[in-house]
Amino acid sequence: MPEPNQQLADDAMHSGDAPMHTGEPLLDVPRAARYLGMSARWVYRHYAILPHIRIGFGNKPRIKFRRSDLDAWIRQHRIAPSGENLS
Repeated sequence: MPEPNQQLADDAMHSGDAPMHTGEPLLDVPRAARYLGMSARWVYRHYAILPHIRIGFGNKPRIKFRRSDLDAWIRQHRIAPSGENLS
């Protein structure tokens, strides 16, 4: 019988879903804050509006971020100066 993690990966492959792990390192809150140019406190307060991965349950789950997801979020929320076309 395969190990539990391998079983999940096999199930995802057979269900037609792409595997969740892209090989991209996950950023913790302090690193994501530094990447965004914000404080860790700001990220903790606003993580729900940012694309994130929640690991664990209960009072202290771990919140992680992919840099590529943050980049996409920044692009989607960019406000163009008047007269500039973002397309």
